[in-house]
Amino acid sequence: RRQSRLYRRYGELKFLEQDLASRQLDDEERREARAKLDHIENEVIHTKFPLDFADRVYTLRQHVDYVRAQLKRQAENPGA
Repeated sequence: RRQSRLYRRYGELKFLEQDLASRQLDDEERREARAKLDHIENEVIHTKFPLDFADRVYTLRQHVDYVRAQLKRQAENPGA
């Protein structure tokens, strides 16, 4: 069940990253994307996973940070 929850978060993150890569988001969409990233991260932080999931949880959190950085770059360089 926890594994399913973790993979669901990965799916949400992948969808968000693909959306970001495919088009320029407006300010409101970027705000919503940041809120989704916060939600994904909070879900993972507050869910107790077995120790053997630690690497996957850590990797997911790194990917969340990566997508946050992409959002920031897009906001700083609109149209680029």
